[in-house]
Amino acid sequence: MEIVRVYHADHGVSQALIAWAVMAAAPAEGGFFLRTLALPDGEADLLNGLYGPASGDAPVGDGEVTWRRRSEDRPPSRIASGRPKRPTRLVTIIGIVSPDGVTVFTCYGGPAAEREPGDPSLVGDAAATERATAFWAEHALADE
Repeated sequence: MEIVRVYHADHGVSQALIAWAVMAAAPAEGGFFLRTLALPDGEADLLNGLYGPASGDAPVGDGEVTWRRRSEDRPPSRIASGRPKRPTRLVTIIGIVSPDGVTVFTCYGGPAAEREPGDPSLVGDAAATERATAFWAEHALADE
């Protein structure tokens, strides 16, 4: 499958690994996909920037976080104060297969995470907003 666009290639995942993940995760019949995969043998660890139950941690409380904008086009993120990214053998890829090829929205090390509250793509989707709010009430991103 041809990758026609990668929106967020800023998570330390090589283009070769993104291509592998697309081949492993993208549905042949097309459509949206979100998959978390184990890295293939011989592939170097990635970095996981997520803290909280999805990463095997205790919930991250409000007293342990600061809020910071990671880019101008995103809402502020919960940041786990003083916590670094950690090695992981997981990669999560999110994208869509269309007749034109594969668009990768993001690909990052670690388990899948809900969109952050305030993400413009949540507007009008009450169920997704509720999931995002619940998820990010106990998760936060690494401080680096």
